[in-house]
Amino acid sequence: MRKTVGITSIIVIFLAAILMVFVNRQSAGTVVEAAASGLRQVQQYNFSINILAMLLVGFGFLMVFVKKYGYSATTGTYIVVAAALPLYLLLRSTGVLSAEAVPANTIHALLLAEFAAAAALISWALSSADSVSTNMPF
Repeated sequence: MRKTVGITSIIVIFLAAILMVFVNRQSAGTVVEAAASGLRQVQQYNFSINILAMLLVGFGFLMVFVKKYGYSATTGTYIVVAAALPLYLLLRSTGVLSAEAVPANTIHALLLAEFAAAAALISWALSSADSVSTNMPF
């Protein structure tokens, strides 16, 4: 009887060790995936901050050199960005703009909204530059 208890306990310990190794491998994979996801979000956040700086500072002071508008172009840039970002987030999160609704509280949605605001600013700059100067090359 003692011999069977010893063999049974060895088998149970061996199976527990195998289970522990299997569980650790599974949790290690999820830990690595979670760390990679967190790193990707930090990188996307840094990228979105750079885009926002380009939108506000770059476009704003670039439009200052349009003779007709001057410094009011900076204010107009801020207003367009301030209106375009929440409007795009609202329309995209409800699924109005696309079949795939993106939650508004993600970095991915902020990046998409910033690109939409950049497109609006580019079209505004081209239309205002065309009205000021008629000798555009295109």
